[in-house]
Amino acid sequence: MSITAIQNKKKILIIDDNIQIHQDFKKVLLISTENKKDLDKLEEALLGESSNQQEETYLIDCAIQGEEGLKMVKESIKNENPYAVAFVDVRMPPGLDGIETISEIWKIYPDMQIVICTAYSDYSWQELFDKFGNNDNLLILKKPFDNIEVRQLAYTLSKKWELNKIANLKMNELEKIVEERTKELQERNEELDNFAHTVAHDLKNPLAVIISFAELLYDEYSELLEEEIKDYIKQIVHDSDKMNNIINDLILFASLRKIEINIGILNMSDIVVKAINSLSPMIEKNNAEITFPDTFPSVLGYASWVEQVWVNYISNAVKFGGEHSRIKLTVDTGKTDKVPEGMVRFCVRDNGPGISQKNQTRIFKKFERLDQVKIEGHGLGLSIVSRIIKKLGGQVGVESEIGKGSLFCFTLPVNGRSLNH
Repeated sequence: MSITAIQNKKKILIIDDNIQIHQDFKKVLLISTENKKDLDKLEEALLGESSNQQEETYLIDCAIQGEEGLKMVKESIKNENPYAVAFVDVRMPPGLDGIETISEIWKIYPDMQIVICTAYSDYSWQELFDKFGNNDNLLILKKPFDNIEVRQLAYTLSKKWELNKIANLKMNELEKIVEERTKELQERNEELDNFAHTVAHDLKNPLAVIISFAELLYDEYSELLEEEIKDYIKQIVHDSDKMNNIINDLILFASLRKIEINIGILNMSDIVVKAINSLSPMIEKNNAEITFPDTFPSVLGYASWVEQVWVNYISNAVKFGGEHSRIKLTVDTGKTDKVPEGMVRFCVRDNGPGISQKNQTRIFKKFERLDQVKIEGHGLGLSIVSRIIKKLGGQVGVESEIGKGSLFCFTLPVNGRSLNH
């Protein structure tokens, strides 16, 4: 229930077996414009001035028996439009009396403000206290009631109900925010743990190689052949580059949470060509063949990030494909379960060994390393892809079968669709 809905006309329920009482309540609470002017004049005559306050407006329903009133309360709750206040008569033979009716109402809706209306001493205050406890949602109105008193009770209790509902709504919103922040902090703590593991694993190995070859050069330089020295230096450079790439990926991964970018229309053909050109040495070394569409549809994104996604997908396809990788880039704009409305799906298909079902569920997780993959690299690439595409309003996915290659995909919004990032 929204704050606006809470602040709309308050619903008041009259439960009394005397229909004339229903009419009396309506006359008192549903004040006409003329009556309002008369009341302002009377207030001015008595108090020397008129408050000219905006009169509260109500929607009033009536029931002649407790059972009927209880049914109306249940229906109002079901329709998410509950009553704020109920005026309940004590004696309503032959069914539930007022006290029993109130007890049943509060079982299903304890927030309702209730006024007991009675001309008799059916129940003492001690008996009411024993029945309901020290409940501040309950007041007593003696018959015959005073019009001003009825209006005061209706106004005060409906305002109290309104403030309570708004306070509860705000509290629920606050609890939701706290829950989301707690979840986010837990995820970040888990991410930091995984980050530490990744750094320890992926940086320690190349660093150990660098140290080992550097010590060999330092201790045995005079005894080494020129070719051996070149090989050692080449290995040091290679592992230094590997460490540098890992560090750059870690910096990019961390910055994706904070950096704000300008979303624009992408020339996907140019982005794909740039990604392939940057991978030319690897593609040539593995004798890989790459095919892709002549044209791509217009989508929204951030060019440098999307290029990083293509680089990651294509480089993995080349690595997995062995000495003669056959890689196919595809695009799908069809409105299917795999391509939600307003999105375009881009995919990279390889002819590699495939990925097990178990590893498919882990592959995009932060800093995840697949046991079956025995290639150079580290567990950041697909985590970066996942975070990039999520921030651009899309999704990532993989389809694979052992021995039949893999299909890695991502979606982006079509040009014209608004983005929240």
